[in-house]
Amino acid sequence: MRGILLAVALLAALLAAPGARAAEPRLAAIQARGELLVCIWPEYVAISFRNPRSGELEGIDIDMARALAARLSVRLGFVETSFAQFMDRIEQGACDIAMMAVGITPARARRVAFSRPYLASSVHAVTTRTNARIQGWQEIDTPGTVVAVAAGTIMEPLMAETLRQAELLVVRPPRTREAEILAGRADVFMSDSPTRGGCC
Repeated sequence: MRGILLAVALLAALLAAPGARAAEPRLAAIQARGELLVCIWPEYVAISFRNPRSGELEGIDIDMARALAARLSVRLGFVETSFAQFMDRIEQGACDIAMMAVGITPARARRVAFSRPYLASSVHAVTTRTNARIQGWQEIDTPGTVVAVAAGTIMEPLMAETLRQAELLVVRPPRTREAEILAGRADVFMSDSPTRGGCC
């Protein structure tokens, strides 16, 4: 499977040179408000994750969001969203930036600008230990196999383009890929390296 470049999605290049014209209106709005609004998906383990024990947000993008707000000398507000909705949220002004290791795709790049990539990931297939049907990559793209992906993630177009014989199941909230496998409606779900259940 191909690698995925993960980056911060920006409506304007906030970290570009101070004179960058595209960044000026967004940066001015942040400074006037005194708050940076950051879209996150808080189920992305090690990236932007709400720890179920403490209830606290943690991960690399949470740390970077805090550093960016400190650099801009403004408060920080997190806006929970999903990979299917974050671009709409940015365009509607609900958040200024998405920091949740967003995979770079041509379709997304037409709507938002990206930082330089700071993570790269392989694609992984996840199933149960007891699944006798899927023992390796060769069993995935076969007739009768159902491959689950989370709606709006980079896995959706990637698997739509890649699969030739297996059925693609696009899972929308409140349903989850994990639940689809446990219920027997899917055989495997596609994910990336940083997560145990998250996906970009």
